[in-house]
Amino acid sequence: MRRLNSAVTVLIAALFAVHAALGGFQLMGVLGSSPVRKALAWIMLGLVGVHMLISIKLTADTFIALRRSGACYFRENKLFWIRRISGIALMFFILSHLLIFFRNGEPVRLGFFGTAQLITQILLGATLALHILTDLRPLMISLGLKSCKELMLDGLFITSVILLFSGAGFAVYFIRWL
Repeated sequence: MRRLNSAVTVLIAALFAVHAALGGFQLMGVLGSSPVRKALAWIMLGLVGVHMLISIKLTADTFIALRRSGACYFRENKLFWIRRISGIALMFFILSHLLIFFRNGEPVRLGFFGTAQLITQILLGATLALHILTDLRPLMISLGLKSCKELMLDGLFITSVILLFSGAGFAVYFIRWL
């Protein structure tokens, strides 16, 4: 089950990179709407749903194992809780992201995009970065890459650049909205 979750995670990461980069261009007015990008976004959303369901199952299995062993180290497992809480928060921020983009039928303009919407999108990026940072090492181990510090640093750098670019797209759009 963990291998399947890892494979789904890699697919989500690849689709997210495309989604964020092209979405940044679209928000800046460089690209228009595309049915292919919309289809990829829906595929990514479906994969996020699969990832969420698998993660819920794995978390339930962990709780069952903890209960059977009688050793509950909740305070010692800070990363475990950060991963779960950031994943739950991501679901709410993804929902707000969807509401912003699908509220109206226009391909060029979003629904109302004010300060609250900008803040939720910034929080989406921050929560996503936290979720990626805390889950990258277990993902690498699950994929059989135990000592790939350079690969992890490259992945973090690429993710940071994509998140910054996407954030810049939102900022440009927000300024143009005013």
